Amino acid sequence: MKFFKLLEPFKIGNLQLRNRTVMPAMHLGAAENGYVTEQLIEFYLTRATARVGLIIIGGIGVSKRGTGGPTMVSLSDDKFIPGMRKLVEAIHNEGAKVIAQLYHAGGYAFSKLIGEQSISSSAVYSRFYS
Repeated sequence: MKFFKLLEPFKIGNLQLRNRTVMPAMHLGAAENGYVTEQLIEFYLTRATARVGLIIIGGIGVSKRGTGGPTMVSLSDDKFIPGMRKLVEAIHNEGAKVIAQLYHAGGYAFSKLIGEQSISSSAVYSRFYS
C-alpha cells in the first residue's frame, strides 16, 4: 500500500490521534447568531463517524466586534459554550479529536451585520470590500 501510514495512529505532543487524516477548517455558514446548530453537529458528526483523526472547527469568532457575521460560530460570550460543548462531545464520542481555528475579522468585519463598529489593530480602513 502506497499510503499505509495514513491510517496509523499518530501523536502530536500529548495529543493522540487515531490516524493521520485531518479535516481542515472551513466556514459552513450554518451557525445561527453565533450558536452551534444541529446542522453543524450533524455535519461534523458525519466526518467523525467516517474515522477522520482530527477535525478543525473554523473559524470561530472570538469577539462580537470582529466576527464574520451571524452565520459564523462564536465563542465571544459564555452563552455559546453549551452548544460548542455539545458539538465537541459528539465528535469525541466517535473517537475523533477536535481543535479550533479562532477568528477575528478585524477591519474586514461588517459593522452592519454585527450591529456595532468593527475593531481592528489598524486605523487604516481596508479597501478590500470597497
